[in-house]
Amino acid sequence: MMFAGGKTGRIRRLIILAAVLATGCAATGARLEPGRSTAADVEREMGQPAERISLGKGESLWFFPRGSAARQTFAVRLGADGVVREVSQVRTRQNLGRLELDKSTADDVQRILGPPDRITTNPRIQRTVWQYNMFDDTRAVIVYLQFDPADRLREVFMTDDPAFVNPGTAW
Repeated sequence: MMFAGGKTGRIRRLIILAAVLATGCAATGARLEPGRSTAADVEREMGQPAERISLGKGESLWFFPRGSAARQTFAVRLGADGVVREVSQVRTRQNLGRLELDKSTADDVQRILGPPDRITTNPRIQRTVWQYNMFDDTRAVIVYLQFDPADRLREVFMTDDPAFVNPGTAW
């Protein structure tokens, strides 16, 4: 698959970068201090989370999708005392590498990457497909994760987002 190139591709990459930078520090949780900030601080700085996951023993993980098509999703891990333990951008190639085929479950994936952007089912092959929009470096990509009926991860597929691929330079 071809990557966005030429003048049009550079302009698209600059637009993506500008959109990411425009989200500001508060939108990314940069002002939150692990060990010091509280759940109230998180809500004040980042708003209401799109999803909250209980991690057990009173801990929780809050997800905040940001940017173009939620390509960046920030997770805030809170301790049982309501104090921030960690703030991180979860839609990364490194986190994709933490997933294990035939072993990771849908719950594991959601704790690692956050909520999917879209869920579809393919009854013919008995698979559920989760879609994640993200960046691979500066490249806009879509990642598809396929789960079997037992919710085990069976396949991971990454492709360039067609909305950001330069179809050609015809005048």
